Order: sequence, then C-alpha cells, then structure tokens
Amino acid sequence: MFHSLDRNQDGHIDVSEIQQSFRALGISISLEQAEKILHSMDRDGTMTIDWQEWRDHFLLHSLENVEDVLYFWKHST
Repeated sequence: MFHSLDRNQDGHIDVSEIQQSFRALGISISLEQAEKILHSMDRDGTMTIDWQEWRDHFLLHSLENVEDVLYFWKHST
C-alpha cells in the first residue's frame, strides 16, 4: 500500500500525494485536510511520511488496501 501512495516513488508520501490518492478515488480533500492526515503520522516533523512512520502507524491500525487507508484517513480528520 505504501508504494501505491508514494506516487513519485521517492520513499516518502507528501501532502500532494495524499491529495492525489484521494482524487484518484473521486474524493476531493482540502490542503488542510491532507496536512492533518500527514501530521497524524509524521513523527519526525519532515512533512512527509516514510516507510518506518507508515509501518509504525499501521501496526496499530491494520487495514487491507489503499481504499481502506484513505477511508480511515478521511474519517479521522
């Protein structure tokens, strides 16, 4: 799932990739909503989510696919 959200495959998910992933599912979210999602997982303050942050977050919130992740994010902001 991480790699499908990391659109440019640089090893990090940023705010624009969060918005793009929602948009690909027909869901429009604001920059503010995308930033809230990012902040909920960004432990080191880089304004990106790396694999370790992703893994640590979803060890507590096990989800099956990208749609589940986006649904979880959308309803947690």
